[in-house]
Amino acid sequence: MERIISPERIQQTVQNRIPNWGFLDGALRLDLSFDSNQETVLWLNQLTVLAEKNQHHPDLTINQLNVSVSIFTHDVNGITEKDFVLAEEINNLLKK
Repeated sequence: MERIISPERIQQTVQNRIPNWGFLDGALRLDLSFDSNQETVLWLNQLTVLAEKNQHHPDLTINQLNVSVSIFTHDVNGITEKDFVLAEEINNLLKK
């Protein structure tokens, strides 16, 4: 089972590894805006492939051209290393 990371360590790790993310309501969170519906859907399709590969699925909120991505490990109801790995891979996906 994954090990939960303390809130203090989460804040430090967010700053050091994924500074474009935040820690809100017990989850790692990233808010994105896209230029078109097509761009949004194409990115979401890529995210789906990434989530399946990792067997770790983020919660998504989609509002027109805006997407909020929230990650936490549901099995332990907290943040684990698995969440930071997925966030870094999502950042890499955004660079493409």
